[in-house]
Amino acid sequence: MSEQQIASPVELEPPDPLPRPPPRKPSAKDENRFKITETLGCFFFLLALCYLCLLYGRIPRAQYAAEGALDSSEKLVGTVATRDVFAERGFYYSPTALEKDKKDSGDDDDSATPPGADTGAVAPTREPPADLIQVFPDEIIVRKGSVISDETARKLQAHNLSIRQHNRINRRLLPVYQATLLCALLLLCFGLGIHNLKPDFFHRSQRIVLGSLCAALHLSLLVAGQWLHDNVFFGNSLHLYALIPLALAPALAAYLMGMRIGLCLTLLLSALTALLLPSNHPFLLGINCFLIAMVGLLLFHNVNKRYRFAWGGLGVAAAVFAFSLFFAWYQDMPWLWSGLSNYGPKLLALALLNGLIVVVALFLLPSILERVFDVTTPSSLGELNDRDHPLLERLRKEAPGTYEHSLNVARLATDAAKAIGANPALAEVCAYFHDVGKLCAPEYFAENQLGDMPNPHDQLSPEESCSILRAHVRHGIELARKYRLNRPIREAIAQHHGDSVIAYFFQRAEQLAKKSGGKAPDIADYRYDGPRPHRPEVVIVKIADTCEAAMRALFSNQGSSKIGGARIGERVNELLFAKMQAHQFDASSLTVADFMKIRDQIVQTLCNIYHERPEYPPKEETAPATPAAPAVNETQKRPTTPVAPVTPVEPESTAANGPPMETP
Repeated sequence: MSEQQIASPVELEPPDPLPRPPPRKPSAKDENRFKITETLGCFFFLLALCYLCLLYGRIPRAQYAAEGALDSSEKLVGTVATRDVFAERGFYYSPTALEKDKKDSGDDDDSATPPGADTGAVAPTREPPADLIQVFPDEIIVRKGSVISDETARKLQAHNLSIRQHNRINRRLLPVYQATLLCALLLLCFGLGIHNLKPDFFHRSQRIVLGSLCAALHLSLLVAGQWLHDNVFFGNSLHLYALIPLALAPALAAYLMGMRIGLCLTLLLSALTALLLPSNHPFLLGINCFLIAMVGLLLFHNVNKRYRFAWGGLGVAAAVFAFSLFFAWYQDMPWLWSGLSNYGPKLLALALLNGLIVVVALFLLPSILERVFDVTTPSSLGELNDRDHPLLERLRKEAPGTYEHSLNVARLATDAAKAIGANPALAEVCAYFHDVGKLCAPEYFAENQLGDMPNPHDQLSPEESCSILRAHVRHGIELARKYRLNRPIREAIAQHHGDSVIAYFFQRAEQLAKKSGGKAPDIADYRYDGPRPHRPEVVIVKIADTCEAAMRALFSNQGSSKIGGARIGERVNELLFAKMQAHQFDASSLTVADFMKIRDQIVQTLCNIYHERPEYPPKEETAPATPAAPAVNETQKRPTTPVAPVTPVEPESTAANGPPMETP
């Protein structure tokens, strides 16, 4: 390199910045891999929670007194009970003084106590021994504030030793890892059941996470309920089951994701509750959890008014109280009925607290979760169903024809959704907003063109007209995101045309190509962008939109007196089968029977809208009699007696101008 080049280096201009390439859209394989990873992550997360619940259940609970005091009944005699103590398990005790050898009871090893050992606690048998007294599960041993007698102290000692023996046997029969394996099998069965009942559940990662959170909420409530029961409320097992809000997680899942998912989650959580909660009768506990969860599921899955939340909470509280008494009667607890005045008020208070927790949680949590996970709840549908929504107000003012069309489509869609058991509120709201994209250019759509207004499409080519019509879908999605409309409504806006062909402009382009001898138009340029609808409510909106527009055109050309019910049925049949032959409904899960119900209901509703009326005959207008003009000489004569003035009958046109003047 020369010295001149070193002394005076040439300054190079910076290169033009290259445009950034658009972000790569993930392929279907990448999306499937991500969903599988997310599903496995939620599975192991729930399995870990089950494992922690099992560990918490195996931790020895805090007993009434210290271990040394319970090993010797003499240390408890004369002391005052600081809380109520209930029998966690059934056992027998001797009314005579029975002392336990400290070296046999002080450690908690795996060696079981011999059946005939002097323990003060004897394993339950079918027939109680003659010299022992039986204590039933959940029976009260000592009440708070009472002085502990010698017999009560021996009963407490026997209760403590029976729990130790049960813990040793329980660890041998069902270790934690075996119970965890059983939880894993339950979770696997739940996933397979959801996949078969609702195949699109695993297509959205948000639903997977939301369902896992509902299950995690239930497992957390199990642990929290046990801790409160052991450290705050101090009751028997009925009080424990009345304290835990077993209906909350299933009702929340049904409220956010639908009845099917809520029912599947109810079955899963009932089985897990029977496995994770300590109980002498786990099968009855699972049945109790299932019944209470079903009550919450039925009361809260479609709540959209405040007073229904209150009634739902009272219903859950009544179910908890009633089922607790029923299972106490079923398990043969005679001591409970004799002491119902002592147990009943606390049980009723816990049931009311349970219902209150469910109501408050279902009133607050959905408003947060529906925004985070982009789901639609009955409450949000009730808000969007208000016609004073700002976007509907714009549609009513700027595109009044489209607004009236949307109201008619909503009526058709609501009735059709009821006919097949779909969500009528969701179908109605989707119909209200499905054409909001026409606000971009309302004058280019026929329903907004007045009779004397020139058609702007006459000055455009078919390709330009088609691009304007296709743009209303894209613009509608942008408006939906701007106004924060829920995901199902955005799907209705994007899918209510599917990928169908804009037939009018495609045929017009073909005619122009034949006349000019040019290239035939490509049908792909005259299709909507799609995708095809898959949600039942969106399919109904698509059918209702097509039928309403066709009936409006038929009515405009022929009049309602010439249409008739038969003609409406034929036209709806033609439109529906044309869409089916074009494979517009292949992505939906509706059956042929569902489509027939939709067709029949739409025909019936259209017949109600475009009903025939008799034509009124024209009104015959008769000219009123006009009095003859009086002669001049007669007007100058006045009668000698006063005569009432006569007002002549005037025609309607004259009477409209004012009352006639009286002539003297």
